[in-house]
Amino acid sequence: EDVPETAQEERQFAIDQPIGSHLALPLKAGSGIVGGLAFSSLVKRNWPDGMIRQSKLLAEILGNALLRKIAQCQIEELLQFEQMVSEISGIFVNIQADEVDDTINYGLRCVSKFLKADRCSLYQYSNQQKSYRISHTWVKKGALPAPISNNLASR
Repeated sequence: EDVPETAQEERQFAIDQPIGSHLALPLKAGSGIVGGLAFSSLVKRNWPDGMIRQSKLLAEILGNALLRKIAQCQIEELLQFEQMVSEISGIFVNIQADEVDDTINYGLRCVSKFLKADRCSLYQYSNQQKSYRISHTWVKKGALPAPISNNLASR
């Protein structure tokens, strides 16, 4: 009865398919838990200690494999981001002064889309006014833009 809203489907499954026995183990990896390993049976059974020990070892192996997969995905994502930044940087090398604004806007759009951000703003500091103002911005279609006229006082 006291089941989180996100687990209602699993609760209904347990009602529809009564479980005679169940063994659930944490997938431990690094300094935390990255998931779980569960075995269920419709019939009642005992889980021998030796089988539980071996299942814990399997859970550890699977947890480390998942952790390695996550790390590899993060490395690949970082590499893609670095390549994009490098490409954007390369564009700035050979542009004329009148192309800077459009190129900045292009860069903001590329980075924002990569990061799945709804908006990105570039602030410029004014020595004369001792404040920052938004000089360039990119906004995802449907998102509200940041106010361009706002000045932020320097701290």
